[in-house]
Amino acid sequence: MPDSFPSDRIFEMTLNVTAISKNIVTQASDRRFTNLKTGKTEADEANKALVFSCADALLAITFTGIGSVNLGCVGKSVDQWLAEVIRDEGLCELRVEKSLPIIAEKATEWFETFPEEWDKRHAVILAGWQELKKEEITACLWIISNFSPSRTTYSKRFNIERLSTNKPLIIAMPNTKAIGRIDRRQLKAELRNSKTVDEIEKSVVQLIRRVASKASGVGKSCMSIAISSTKQARATYYSKDNLISSYGPYFLWYYGGRNYCVGESNVMPGGGYNVAFGEPGTVSLVVGGTPSIVSPIEILTKFKFSFAEAKHKVNDQVLKGILVTGLQFKPMPENKT
Repeated sequence: MPDSFPSDRIFEMTLNVTAISKNIVTQASDRRFTNLKTGKTEADEANKALVFSCADALLAITFTGIGSVNLGCVGKSVDQWLAEVIRDEGLCELRVEKSLPIIAEKATEWFETFPEEWDKRHAVILAGWQELKKEEITACLWIISNFSPSRTTYSKRFNIERLSTNKPLIIAMPNTKAIGRIDRRQLKAELRNSKTVDEIEKSVVQLIRRVASKASGVGKSCMSIAISSTKQARATYYSKDNLISSYGPYFLWYYGGRNYCVGESNVMPGGGYNVAFGEPGTVSLVVGGTPSIVSPIEILTKFKFSFAEAKHKVNDQVLKGILVTGLQFKPMPENKT
């Protein structure tokens, strides 16, 4: 099996940036899929984001490397595969430290089925907030990968690494040479001076777009997940132009004996909207700032909705089970500087 590839292939991978500040974890990724054989863009609006609520944490998930797999007549995107693993393995029922080895094991098994000649370097990045003890919450960041950004080699097994979040942190995957010291210094300074989530997201998205102007494998449309220390998550779509469309990531949570999953949404043309997912009987929809309670059926028909029965013996009283999310549409002018 080949285990080494030219270093410039790193430019053909998705770029995602995770920024951890005092009260907000922000994770943004571009939405471009590139064919590694031809170098041509296959999709410019591919989802690479998930929001994962488990027993003791609320996390944003993204990935870099392989975006979709087509083997024979069977095709599947990596975000769909991740969502199905989390749902079917009941990972929303578990504490995060118990769920990560399952993701790593399933990724190792899946990637072993891919052709030998493929570039199999891949990384899954999870970031958010974890409850260590009652009333004690901390920022957290894990990378599940089969390669090191500093090398062009990869291994057959996916390994788990937890990174320290004791101070403000910026992680870019892969560690592309397109992000220089000046870009990193500028982003750190902007994060220190940011007063709102919007300002933080704008800085991260603009960094991705600066890289996109130099690396053809990186797109300018972005999805950002912002998770607060109060365990609320907001997903924001940043259009590369002024096209009016709203996209949403996958959302996964547990409630009342079931693992729920909604995703693949493109549902509210014409402006921003907020959706609160949690107990299925209390899903709410906010459009234009005016709250309106509607039935779950009305909302979930706008999304790809599925669930799996509980897989683990858990105490429902321990699980929060309520995932509050806001989806917003943000066409943002490109940074011309």
